Amino acid sequence: MLYHLLYPLHTKISGFNLFQYITFRSAMAALTALLISFIIGPRIIRFLHKKHIGEEIKSLGPESHISKKGTPTMGGIIILDFIDMLDDEHKCQVQRELARALGKDNAKTVISEISPLGLIEMTRRRTRESLGQILNNPCEVCAGSGYQKSAETVCYEIFREIMDVAPNHENEMLLVVASQLVVDRLLDEESGTVAMLEELVGKTVKYEVEPMYTQEQFDVVP
Repeated sequence: MLYHLLYPLHTKISGFNLFQYITFRSAMAALTALLISFIIGPRIIRFLHKKHIGEEIKSLGPESHISKKGTPTMGGIIILDFIDMLDDEHKCQVQRELARALGKDNAKTVISEISPLGLIEMTRRRTRESLGQILNNPCEVCAGSGYQKSAETVCYEIFREIMDVAPNHENEMLLVVASQLVVDRLLDEESGTVAMLEELVGKTVKYEVEPMYTQEQFDVVP
């Protein structure tokens, strides 16, 4: 964004020619991100403190970590660096000690061998809700899946429901209560199918829009 805003000024101010270099733009992007984190970060931390969202300090950790209790966290990574450790037996001792300490942790952990670069990879299964789950509620429409059935799919579910309900009632009419979008499709794109269905079950089907219904909700009332 800064590139598009400032680089056109290079014709008037020669210093803005620096924006044509990718290394300079990368450095500026990192600096901008750092400044934003310094400005916004404290406000987010205060907000999370008010919501009582913070790090749980386990007794198996070092005493120096107790001061971190209640500090809001949004994730992280642990890098164990043993680049200068050359003796294989020393590396094995480190791995055994790490495995012994993690044995006190209730969460499942997996430790890999020390890589040629002297690094240990470690994974730990999440034992509590993520920050996103804590701060948000599942969508009432899709129940957190991020998807909802299309109007066409709901129409065919209604057709199946009519086929199930019609033989069990002597009424000459069935009432379908659904959302506006579904009713519109039943009266338009699916009107031919509806006519065939009415002839098949020997009943007239009427429709009623319920504004409070989601796209997936419907009722077939005898």
